Amino acid sequence: MTPPVLLIAFRRPDLVREVVSALRVSRPPVLHVFIDGARPGTDDEARRAAVRETIASGVDWPCQLRWLEPPRNLGCGPGPRAAISWFLDEAGEGVILEDDCVPGPDFLPFAARCLARYRDEPAVAQISGGCFLPEGAPRPRSSYWFSRYPHNWGWATWARAWRDMDEPLAGWQIGVIPGWLRKLCPEPGEAAAWARAFDEFVRDGRARDIWDTAWQHHCWSRGRLFITPAANLVTNIGFNAEGTHTVADSSPFANMPVRPLGPIVDPARPRPDARADALTWDHFYRYVLSCPRPPRPWQRLRMTLGRWRRDLFRGAFARSSPRS
Repeated sequence: MTPPVLLIAFRRPDLVREVVSALRVSRPPVLHVFIDGARPGTDDEARRAAVRETIASGVDWPCQLRWLEPPRNLGCGPGPRAAISWFLDEAGEGVILEDDCVPGPDFLPFAARCLARYRDEPAVAQISGGCFLPEGAPRPRSSYWFSRYPHNWGWATWARAWRDMDEPLAGWQIGVIPGWLRKLCPEPGEAAAWARAFDEFVRDGRARDIWDTAWQHHCWSRGRLFITPAANLVTNIGFNAEGTHTVADSSPFANMPVRPLGPIVDPARPRPDARADALTWDHFYRYVLSCPRPPRPWQRLRMTLGRWRRDLFRGAFARSSPRS
């Protein structure tokens, strides 16, 4: 059975039209819609009305529409958090799409299967739609793997995973890398890169315009896992000047093609796939966090030889210099 869907929208009817068209393939029986409130002094109200009309006229299959439209603008942090809480309070579980995340035909069936299979598995917090393995990289033998990364360009979850969400990054200490983060992120420089991102989130008050960092920290600090498909099932079409965080249309991750997942082969047990996660870190999150790659072994050897040459030169120079 197709699960309920939450669509988080604001003022981009052209993107919403693409999402609704994609949903027509799976025909969810219940569609929750969140449209954030207008900002003063903008054309938001007219754009919101266009979004509302696009959804109401585009849903042409048997579907119960549920609406949440706050009277004032909540912003990109509190708005989605409020929408997800409302959705999961009513539906219990389901798929969450923002207005620039277009699901391929395999995503909702995949999410439905995993929602049912792992409903009572507290270690699993989310089913992701995105796959950020590089082209040509080896795939897991199963149809999905358990990852340490929550990809939120189209995802699904349960009320039991979201219910205990606390204040964004509650208890985070700026300048400190906790032991659980070092253990979770073994790649060179990764724990420090995520700690800098969390520091910035707290120091700059980013909770008002980012919601998913808080979800990531909440799950990571509790040791939870995220299901990631071995093929990309959702594409983000929102890389343009109107995007809030995805503005560079030259990004290699803009408009990624969706791929067929094929017959589902389940992993034997919910254990993280270290190799797939290492490839994802190196290809995607290192780029997102602007974390430079560590030098390769031959580069380290060349730097070491260079230091030895300099040290030898300085020693020879010091011995040949006349003493006063």
